[in-house]
Amino acid sequence: MKKLNPQIRLGLLILVIISVSFALFGLLYRFNNKYQYRTSQPIAGVLLLDQQDLQEHPVRFLIQQWEFYPGILLSPDDFHQKTPDAYRQYAAIGQYSGLNGGNPFLPFHGSATYRMTLSLPSQTQSYTLELPEIYSSYRLYINDRLALEMGDPEPASYDPEIRSRIVTFDGSGIVQLLLTVTDQSGIYSGLTYPPVFGFTNSVLGLHYIQNMLHLAVFLLAFLGTALSFYMSVRSKWRRGLLFALLCICFMGYTSHSLLHTILATNVNPWYPLEILCFYAMLFLVVLLQNSTLSVSKRTALLSCIISGTGTILILVLILMITCFHFPAGNLLSHLTSFLKYGTALYLLILAVITSLRSKHCPRTLVITLIFAVSLLADRLMPLYEPIIGGWFVEVGGTILVFGLAVVLWKDLSHAYNFCLSFEQSQQQLKYQIALQTEHYHQLSRQVAASRQASHDLRHHMRTLRNLAKKNQLDEIRKYLDTYEPAVSLSEVQTYSANSAADAVVSYYASTAKENSISFNALLRLPPTLNFPTDELCVLLGNLLENAVEACNRQETGKRFIYLRGQIADSKLGIILDNSYNGDIRYSYDNFYSSKQNGMGIGIGIRSVKSIVERHHGLISFEPQDHIFQVSLMIPLEYGEGEV
Repeated sequence: MKKLNPQIRLGLLILVIISVSFALFGLLYRFNNKYQYRTSQPIAGVLLLDQQDLQEHPVRFLIQQWEFYPGILLSPDDFHQKTPDAYRQYAAIGQYSGLNGGNPFLPFHGSATYRMTLSLPSQTQSYTLELPEIYSSYRLYINDRLALEMGDPEPASYDPEIRSRIVTFDGSGIVQLLLTVTDQSGIYSGLTYPPVFGFTNSVLGLHYIQNMLHLAVFLLAFLGTALSFYMSVRSKWRRGLLFALLCICFMGYTSHSLLHTILATNVNPWYPLEILCFYAMLFLVVLLQNSTLSVSKRTALLSCIISGTGTILILVLILMITCFHFPAGNLLSHLTSFLKYGTALYLLILAVITSLRSKHCPRTLVITLIFAVSLLADRLMPLYEPIIGGWFVEVGGTILVFGLAVVLWKDLSHAYNFCLSFEQSQQQLKYQIALQTEHYHQLSRQVAASRQASHDLRHHMRTLRNLAKKNQLDEIRKYLDTYEPAVSLSEVQTYSANSAADAVVSYYASTAKENSISFNALLRLPPTLNFPTDELCVLLGNLLENAVEACNRQETGKRFIYLRGQIADSKLGIILDNSYNGDIRYSYDNFYSSKQNGMGIGIGIRSVKSIVERHHGLISFEPQDHIFQVSLMIPLEYGEGEV
């Protein structure tokens, strides 16, 4: 029983997540749904509004009982004195996706007329009508006046143009709204989303809030895309690249509202691109979940093939409908439902399998379950139009993207930091090798010079011996006077028994000599040291480099560098004194670099402090009268062979 407890707990957690998610989308359906907004609706194409009703509900959504005339474009003149002699029915917005009014014997595309009569208070007031995307061209008449035109709805000169628009007018009494619409290429046709009507300030306020929310989500997703691309390229991490692509698809799917608010577009290529982004997002979610939950190769391959193939087929059908008027609407509807249901069920099944196999909840499981439930809610509660925010899948996608951003950001940052640490280690290793190479060349030159001097000494001794045999004492004195100043046997000088430390010190000793700086160093370090060799080289290299630069800036007085170091009581101690010109800027142990015009903290000192602090050591900087002293102590874990 104890063995099953973790799996049972994880299974209960999954049930709670699914239940809470369904409750969340149920609340959205009830309280953030234009179709559930409790206001008076038109009856037989007439909406009666008094001042009290408008004050209580300054915004309302025109959904029910539009007069709908399929297959014909009517003008206000046609309604003068009488109702035109044409087929009419009353339709709700969103009830039908085409211009045939649900009649399978009429063409899906074509022309139609929508009409609604508003009975407003007698007092003239400012009203606003917000029209969402209407597919795909239309004219709006308010009473007898042409208030708005998008594209050209005349069939002979049809020109599609889609954009969300806002119309403000002063009205009182009877006001007639007349929409004449033509579509010959869209997947949806005509008035698909409910118009918003009400007082100007209220409608505009709701409009701006909606757009600000979409803009905020878009900008955050864009930021996630840029950072993920940068970090995944630097760290060469495949999952980060997948997340960046997911963010791009999410932006492409959710930005259509902003796009249609800002620009007037055609059906192609924007609508197919929007659909492609959505199903590509489903495909990437499947890829990420397979990668996160370590799904078997066969299952992962099969799920990717099904999801990828379905996405391609949907794109092909959309292009056929929009470009070639191909009657594939039913097939497209079934295929999209299958892909949404299939993706949701696949993610839920993976969650159940994970609960049976694992004792711990994967970090991505919660947000993926919420997204799966959003797909199911989109199918189970289709009559949903958000008042504020997005559709169910947009809400689930937002939670998914930003949840994955939080989860994957830790992994991305770890991978990125590892990459930076590796690059830094490589640079330090190259630096150490360069110093050791230079030290080797110095030793080689000294050995070669010693060999040359030894070889020449034999000739000198032979000459002196011959002069001695002849008792030519004066000649011997002259020869010695000539030879002695030229003799300079170079000694091989070392500063430490530790080869790495000796290489660094020897390099800067040579540099100091070239710059006429007095250099004295004594490092009592063992050949092997219980301290990272690369960090020891960085410590000594940065300290000596700063000391040499400080001496080079000194124009008067003796220039010198004095370095001591040893190990005592399992602690590494280093003290460095160098002369300087007395001009230095610092605050709270932060010293400002002369390389950055005194404006930036020195990188070398910052690196030294970082290493000392990482090993829980102590470091102090003491600028005195033309002498700068650095002293540090780092605890070591020494056992046998302590020096």
